[in-house]
Amino acid sequence: MSEKPSKLHAISASQFLLCLFEHFHEGVLITDQDGTLIYYNRVMAKMDGLEHQQVLGRSIMEIYDLDASQSVTLTALRLARPIINRPHVYRTLDGKLVNSISSAYPIFDNNALVGAVCIVVDYSSLMGNLAQSQARPSDLAKAPEESARALSFDDLIGHNDTMKSAVDMARRAATTPSSVMLIGETGTGKELFARAIHHGGQRAAGPFMAINCAAIPSALLEAILFGTTKGAFTGAVDKAGLFELANGGTLFLDELNSMPLELQPKLLRALQDRKIRRIGASRETPIDVKIVSAVNDSPFRAIEKGFLRADLFYRLGVVMVHLPPIRDRRDDIEPLLNHFIQKFNRRLGYKIRGFSRGALRVLREHSWPGNVRELEHAVEAAMNVIDPAESVIHLEHLQTALPLAKFGETRPEEAERLSGAGVTLPSRPERVSAPYGAADVLEAEEDDEFAEEIARLTAALRRSRGNVARAAKAMGYSPQRLHYRLKKFELSSADYKR
Repeated sequence: MSEKPSKLHAISASQFLLCLFEHFHEGVLITDQDGTLIYYNRVMAKMDGLEHQQVLGRSIMEIYDLDASQSVTLTALRLARPIINRPHVYRTLDGKLVNSISSAYPIFDNNALVGAVCIVVDYSSLMGNLAQSQARPSDLAKAPEESARALSFDDLIGHNDTMKSAVDMARRAATTPSSVMLIGETGTGKELFARAIHHGGQRAAGPFMAINCAAIPSALLEAILFGTTKGAFTGAVDKAGLFELANGGTLFLDELNSMPLELQPKLLRALQDRKIRRIGASRETPIDVKIVSAVNDSPFRAIEKGFLRADLFYRLGVVMVHLPPIRDRRDDIEPLLNHFIQKFNRRLGYKIRGFSRGALRVLREHSWPGNVRELEHAVEAAMNVIDPAESVIHLEHLQTALPLAKFGETRPEEAERLSGAGVTLPSRPERVSAPYGAADVLEAEEDDEFAEEIARLTAALRRSRGNVARAAKAMGYSPQRLHYRLKKFELSSADYKR
């Protein structure tokens, strides 16, 4: 008897996407290669104040009061490349003015340009959402999350000499009013350092505000930093920016080297004059803020590439603290692992004691390109797949978090690519070489840890006379866990019944 086909299989990919677009919070319109509208979602209709029947089948030039060079969609069609996060003020033919941030993406079919999809965010609604989600300094101090609590330098885990030097430098920088620049790869804990600097200085009682300069569209970043005045643009309200909210405290500018170049002179001017002016305001507001910035690349390289102005660097890089990556402080891996185990034990209500020898060997030798953030992710992922009755994290629990290649396996897409190139893959994927010799790790795991577990299993089964429930209880395993291990090692409880 054949299975009944799923209704989803009857829906084409294009129909599925159109259904999805109807649930977007952003406006979505799709045109053909000539700029004729063929799709227009409900949010776009509400934003423009138009009905679907007024726009479908008509050219963008007929619907909006703009020329081809001003249209984000037509520009993407003309250049055949995406146009991302472009500030766009336009007027519909009905006279409604819309202040937006738009991104347009050309659509290709077998390398032929067939149309474009444009995603539009209403600037005023986006500012309103940011206003609602932006915490006040008093609320921030009360937040229960670790990222918001008062962190001290004692919370920064590390016994490595390079790490201790970084902490010592940051500790001294906390006591002065000078700007501090943190230099380190993604995931090295730059925001933790920034919070420790704030709470370790004379501004600890003041607010700590943070923003990632790479995560905010350039059109919004200026308003978020400096604030807005009612009437400055459509939907603008009187709203303090982060400089005012951080007054008397610390402002952390993460990924400074991703800040738009056109905004950097205004930031420099605010730092030099110790005054800011809200967008649309006629007067300046004095500020007293300590700036801690962070870059994920050498600031000198960022200046050379044109991502960072030299004069802004001279103002913000007074004290530079270099945060070492995990690969340069491997002696800190185990203390960090223990810290994260305790953290997730509290959160999940578990009693995990540590890692097996094989798992710890892999963790010690992994390159950790994501640094501390990746290491924390690996521990959390492992603790979400482990049986709560267990007390030790094994190698098998790490396979959901670490790349398959690190376990001597080849990803399916890589296998297909190699096969297509005429490369013969080994019949046993666990023997494919890995950068740090993962096959050796697996062999060591089998030689000592697995052999030790097999001995424990057989001893428990012998004492329980083949009773799986009693053997599992004696070993601290769940019955399901014990059945899994017996199957893995090709053991039968029946062999021990007497």
